[in-house]
Amino acid sequence: MDSETPDNRKEIVFMQGSNGGQLRIGGTGRPKGSRNRSTVIREFLEANTREKNPYTNEEMTVLQKITLSIIAKAMKGDVMAYNALMDNTFGKLKDKIEVENIADENNPLNLMKLEDLEEIAIVARRNRKSDRA
Repeated sequence: MDSETPDNRKEIVFMQGSNGGQLRIGGTGRPKGSRNRSTVIREFLEANTREKNPYTNEEMTVLQKITLSIIAKAMKGDVMAYNALMDNTFGKLKDKIEVENIADENNPLNLMKLEDLEEIAIVARRNRKSDRA
């Protein structure tokens, strides 16, 4: 389907794809010079806005503006915004502790008091936070 143009370059032919888009015949992949989605998004997030950062009095980027709006939502009590901030700042917690069959007499957890278990859980959380840093 490729045809030669007068200056010896191949002409790119497109045909209608089954999903309504166009398929490029005679070439593979993305055209040279085109940018992928993550590059376009990163450039958009790094663009400056005309608004001033209330803490530095400098122009904010789009990313900084979005971050401040998520912080404001979290401060108003939005749990999902809070979780997003914590997960992105400190990382998601990876392990969950599930306790089953505590009533077993041979289980060493039966010999401990509830306060001791709470203290162990606090120490474990501190250790996880220090591992992330």
